[in-house]
Amino acid sequence: LWRQSEPFVETAWHESGTAVFMATKQDIFVLALEGNQPIDHLPLAHFDEIRGMDILGKNLLIVATKNGTPGLWSLPVE
Repeated sequence: LWRQSEPFVETAWHESGTAVFMATKQDIFVLALEGNQPIDHLPLAHFDEIRGMDILGKNLLIVATKNGTPGLWSLPVE
């Protein structure tokens, strides 16, 4: 779907099937899809270090460190 040199830590499909959320070691992106073709990728968040991510309902749950504080972060998604 999207090619880059940095490996992904996690990926998760939006329940609608029209978007994929991707986490690298420091950044979260969303790849919006139309049909079977990617149409746009947008940065959503930046962390010091991302260790994991999953989607629960309308929230991305992110295990990460931000500004030196480790924790479980929530990012609302539509």
